[in-house]
Amino acid sequence: MCQYLFTDAIALSCKRPKGYAIVRPSADEIQIYGQSGIIPPVMVKPTKENTYTLIQGEKYWMLAQTLQMEQIPAFVVSDLRESDEKALIMFDLRSHGAKLDPITEAISLKQLLDDGVYKSQAELARYLGLHRSAVHHKLQLLKLDPKVKKSLSLNQLTPLHVRTLPGLPAEAQWALAQCMLSERLSAHQSNRVVAIYRANWKQ
Repeated sequence: MCQYLFTDAIALSCKRPKGYAIVRPSADEIQIYGQSGIIPPVMVKPTKENTYTLIQGEKYWMLAQTLQMEQIPAFVVSDLRESDEKALIMFDLRSHGAKLDPITEAISLKQLLDDGVYKSQAELARYLGLHRSAVHHKLQLLKLDPKVKKSLSLNQLTPLHVRTLPGLPAEAQWALAQCMLSERLSAHQSNRVVAIYRANWKQ
């Protein structure tokens, strides 16, 4: 049952993956919802008396604060497992286009699998609306050399540039990544260079 709660009685969950930017409403959404005075309900979990943890609807919670709405409609869910809370928060962030660096995202996905929230990569992919191979490639990023991971986190390289590096020795990964950076190779060119290296390495 939906009820109205004080907006300032709701806080972000400590289970929210670190690294995600706060989901903020667009100028158009602020104008539209500001005119109507009605926003979609959020989902929360009670913590202490009259305080709540936000599970889903981060953008609408931010919208209520932007519009200085004293109260917000909410569904209160009491019997929520920690694993389900993590999964729902991740889905909410992804569905509203929250940005996260590739390595932090991969860590979050692996945590969902390690916690048993999802039994397989295929099940996790279905829940997030991704192809199974996409989840596989995201998780493979965790096998990269630490220096290559840092280049990804700094947006110097993209996951498409380095998707074929896992499995190679760490020193080779970094040497190839440096080549990609210095030569300003495209993702396609980078994968060709790695393919050539692999062919010679196996020989």
